[in-house]
Amino acid sequence: MEIVKLIGGDMLPDDQKLILEISKVIRIGFLQQNAFHKDDTCVPMEKQFKMMDLILYLYKKSRSLVSMGMPMSVLKEDPIFDKIISIKYDVPNDRLDMFDDYRKQIDAFYESVIEAQRIRRRHKMAIEYLGLSAINGPMVVLEGVRMRLSDEIVEMTVEGREKKIGRIIEVYEDKAIIQVFEGTEGLALRNVHTRLTGRPMELAVSEDMLGRTFNGVGEPIDGLGDISSDIRLDVNGKPLNPVTREYPRDYIRTGISAIDGLMTLIRGQKLPIFSGNGLPHDDLAAQIVKAGILRGRRAVQ
Repeated sequence: MEIVKLIGGDMLPDDQKLILEISKVIRIGFLQQNAFHKDDTCVPMEKQFKMMDLILYLYKKSRSLVSMGMPMSVLKEDPIFDKIISIKYDVPNDRLDMFDDYRKQIDAFYESVIEAQRIRRRHKMAIEYLGLSAINGPMVVLEGVRMRLSDEIVEMTVEGREKKIGRIIEVYEDKAIIQVFEGTEGLALRNVHTRLTGRPMELAVSEDMLGRTFNGVGEPIDGLGDISSDIRLDVNGKPLNPVTREYPRDYIRTGISAIDGLMTLIRGQKLPIFSGNGLPHDDLAAQIVKAGILRGRRAVQ
């Protein structure tokens, strides 16, 4: 949890995001109790067992969806997680038969996500939207978006003529933040048709690529024609899981408590120093270099 607080949950891969979400369900829906609620004051052992069993069932179903490539942002659009949290209040202690209905709701949630993805893949569904909500530098915001994926490629048509390509870099509720590769020059809030392709950025790969020249989105720019290949690979690598990294142990003691205590410096790490005009940032950097100690010896020889 310390690493999550440091880098933010949004930076974790989806399987780790799922663990955080299920942990929240356990913490709020199972461990926390309300002494002023008639059913939650004293919960029978059988109900506790059924609650935990249902949470684990939700985790298994959700983990299966994540392993198929479904992002947590799509899974959390369904209210099933909040429904499971509210079980302790919504299911009376003498109505444990209601747990079967919740299990059916989890199954329905699983099937609805699978079916939506199956429809998109079967028809290679491309959803189009007219207009934008905001434009800020190379980024645009699209509202009212459903069934979108993080890293999904979008095609934008400006005034029915010029075409641009972008990528969804963040999703929040019904909003999608899109990075426009060619820039937003000429874009206005009402002159753009945005088409969600339903796929991430892919690149046709073959040995014919050797010696060729491409632009930033993988299009040939050497005048020798397109690359013809049946093999297309996703250019997005899996996000790094910081928990799996080797634990840093080469601690550099600078003698400055604000750095040593709050932002410990490790050997090989970059230390940015920001300051206002006229402040002695160069003196601070020089002090770190002179006084830095690494495991009993000078950090800088």
